[in-house]
Amino acid sequence: MSSIESGQSNISENLLCIGCGYNLRGLNEAMNCPECGKPVSQSPQSNLLHYCDPGWLEKIRLGVSVKLWSFLIFFVQSLVLGSLIPVFSLPSSIGRVFSIAFGAINLWSTFLITTQEPSISLGETSVTLRKTVRICAIIGFFGAYVGSGVQGGVFSSISYLIAGATGLAEIAAACGELIYFRRFATRIPDEKLAKSTKYLLWTATICVACSSVIGMVLAIISGGQAQPSGIATQPAAPPTPGATLMAAGCYAPFVLFVLFPWYVFLLLKYCKAFKAAAEQARTLTRDDTPGLSDV
Repeated sequence: MSSIESGQSNISENLLCIGCGYNLRGLNEAMNCPECGKPVSQSPQSNLLHYCDPGWLEKIRLGVSVKLWSFLIFFVQSLVLGSLIPVFSLPSSIGRVFSIAFGAINLWSTFLITTQEPSISLGETSVTLRKTVRICAIIGFFGAYVGSGVQGGVFSSISYLIAGATGLAEIAAACGELIYFRRFATRIPDEKLAKSTKYLLWTATICVACSSVIGMVLAIISGGQAQPSGIATQPAAPPTPGATLMAAGCYAPFVLFVLFPWYVFLLLKYCKAFKAAAEQARTLTRDDTPGLSDV
């Protein structure tokens, strides 16, 4: 990490300018960058969001807003369709279309949130959290889309594999996004928001782990039951996802009334934080650009 030596006014280590990437080592804190004119004193604080590119911050804010509204709309339409489809005998494909549309919008919001930060001082390795979240989100979306069309018959085992891989990818993407958000919270900086995000991450992870363990136990129990004598010579059928769904259903009220509102509240907080950071970044950009502050 680059730093300014305590008690001295000159930069003692390699430090790249927040504006152009010029090495500021040896320059005085009170000076401006010789390449772009940015104040040297801002570069040690470049990790804070309000010193970042305002266009990048707006793109992330848009991603958070899209994710927030897509979740709320999907929640409402799930309740409405869940009531209308059985009452009016509507085709189940209607719900599938809405689910695919929600998945596409959610995937888009994930890509917006994980937009690469346009800073020369931040190098990206081949494997990063940003890339991992994107890959898992893509697998989750296309896995759900393909899995819905591979059901029954000789493809039953394939559908189980697809469902399992899709579920793991979706969980990994969701957890990765929360870790991503927590890193943003430390750059706002908002320690309270960072802690709340961490607690949500751990709470959701524990719920998923408990649901998986209970589902596995139920699947083993149901799979080990004796079959009728007429089909005793047939191989046992593979455990269906019903056991896992039953286990997940135990946590449905907690997810519906605790985790979902908690997540929505955090998205609202992050949306406001990114908006404020973008406005501050624009103000700093105008103040640091010669001639613009007088316009």
